[in-house]
Amino acid sequence: MTNYAFFIVIYSSDFATWVFRTESISLLLSIIAIVITFLRLKSNEKTNQNSLNSIYHKEIFFDFLVREIPEAQRLITYNNKMLENTEYLCEILNDMRRTSIFYKYNDKNFYNDLSYKIHELDDMIVSKSGELSHDEFSDFNTQLQKGIEEIYTITMDKYIGKG
Repeated sequence: MTNYAFFIVIYSSDFATWVFRTESISLLLSIIAIVITFLRLKSNEKTNQNSLNSIYHKEIFFDFLVREIPEAQRLITYNNKMLENTEYLCEILNDMRRTSIFYKYNDKNFYNDLSYKIHELDDMIVSKSGELSHDEFSDFNTQLQKGIEEIYTITMDKYIGKG
């Protein structure tokens, strides 16, 4: 009988250890489930915010990038002496900067980068308002193309989430 009682004590001890391990594993799995749920909520929140930002971005910049800047750039001409029709591009660039004011409060770095590039391009265009040689006009075209590409890069990087 003593041997039987010893077996029950050992069995009971093993059972208690097994129950403790099972409860520990259950608790650990519950904690992991809570953490995963929290991370998914955060991920969904970020995805929703990105979707909303994409809508704002498209609303603000689509017409400028797809229609207005290319049209204004196309209107610039050189009459073998000076540039003509640069004012429209300057107006479009300044309208773009003013329209993007939303980002001044939402993403200050993006707004500052974009405003700086727009201002820099506008200054370059205005500085070339006098007489230009063919070589100076060629340099102007290169600088204009580079400046517009930088503005497009800044805005598109923001749109795809790089910026």
